[in-house]
Amino acid sequence: MNARTGLLLGLGALLTIVVLSFLISRMGRTSLDEVLSSGQPLGITLSLSSEDQLEHIVQMIIYGKHKRILFYFLNTEAFYPDEKKAIKYMSPSAADRFKDITEIESSYRIHVDRTTLIRILNLVRPQIFFLEENEFLKDARFQYPAGIGHFSGEQMLEFALHRPLKEGEYVGVDRLYRAESLLLSLFWRRKEITQEILKNNLLPVVHELSQAGLNIAELQTLAETIQEDYHASVLEVPLELVPGKSNMIVKEQRAHIIYKTFFEEMRSGRLNDDTFPVAILNGTEEGGLANRVRQALSDRGVQILTVDNLAVKPLLTTVVIDRSGNTFQAGKLLQTLRLEENRVFFRRRVSDVDVSFLLGTDFEIKKIFK
Repeated sequence: MNARTGLLLGLGALLTIVVLSFLISRMGRTSLDEVLSSGQPLGITLSLSSEDQLEHIVQMIIYGKHKRILFYFLNTEAFYPDEKKAIKYMSPSAADRFKDITEIESSYRIHVDRTTLIRILNLVRPQIFFLEENEFLKDARFQYPAGIGHFSGEQMLEFALHRPLKEGEYVGVDRLYRAESLLLSLFWRRKEITQEILKNNLLPVVHELSQAGLNIAELQTLAETIQEDYHASVLEVPLELVPGKSNMIVKEQRAHIIYKTFFEEMRSGRLNDDTFPVAILNGTEEGGLANRVRQALSDRGVQILTVDNLAVKPLLTTVVIDRSGNTFQAGKLLQTLRLEENRVFFRRRVSDVDVSFLLGTDFEIKKIFK
């Protein structure tokens, strides 16, 4: 082979590599665009680790046809029935068995460690969060007083990951609920977060830090797509206590049934039911205010389950607290009340009510119900 032939072959090989790289990149972007626009479910597994432990893992499923996103959480304190070690000691890939539950295999997997996620969260302004009462996390670096607070990335991660749990608490449940609450809050404020990232050209930094399976163009496509009128729901994989032990094992068959129920409710539109139980809590010293609001809301078809006083008074700012894990309900009540979007917060808890309306000292019944 002469030098010219070798040069031509080398150039041909280089050109082939460039073309293949371009085609693969285009196929990835086109595939993502096509799935999102076609309405077919798109699965993405999100996981977070801290040192040598898997802290949280969740499958995010985007249903373009139904404008809905599901976050299906797995409690990493639990065990798979066929494993001798807890899920938190497994690798993200080994722990990811969501396909057995949802029948949807994740097309992408995004894994970050605690330090990296803190850096990503700190790229944007501190996130607002609301607590109805003072929360005490043992040996915590931050304090968590009742009311509206601004959480830095460090504080958000401490709140979502903190151990140990309260004495006698069902292992991992409150910790899981805290993580769900923060994720829903970030989703609710996704537009302002995304706009800030794009405005400050931070998307390449986020992409590099997260080492996402998506390229930058796909990451931007995904962010822009869910800016539309999407709602989000959260579910948890159910667990079962092992007789005679303190170990909790994953109930995969039951989890599949829960998922199918969710899917049917989404498909039928029942997830967007206008009727859901609401609690009204008076955070002011004005007597009878909650009852007057109950009458006004009842006249508008809102189902009021309970009326009571807020434990910690005075509450300065009127807010809506969603407990159901379905952002549609918070949005519906917000629309009825004519409040601003930044008055909605999420605090997942087992409750008879789906949404709580907390009356603050700034509340003006004539302004909202005119």
